Amino acid sequence: MTTKSLCIPLISAVFLSAGCVTTDLSSEGKKVKVIRGDVLDSCSEIGSKTAVSGSGAQAAKNMLRNWAAIQGANQITFDTIETSGANTSMTATAFKCP
Repeated sequence: MTTKSLCIPLISAVFLSAGCVTTDLSSEGKKVKVIRGDVLDSCSEIGSKTAVSGSGAQAAKNMLRNWAAIQGANQITFDTIETSGANTSMTATAFKCP
């Protein structure tokens, strides 16, 4: 078997496996509480971010909770969710609450 014949299957395997990658929720991301409904007045808004994932809504949620944790937030709201084919786009707002 020559080097050229090995390259094509390896490259194909890399591209195929890339579509199946999921984003794990970090230990800090697990501490970010998902809020449904109104946020308390005592909370401070940290910012908003949009995540796009080809691995589904859960991967996008995990990305956003991980991001919120890095920003110092402890609560998050998911504001918009859009799905187009295999891609999920999700926007969230992060908050720091007492």
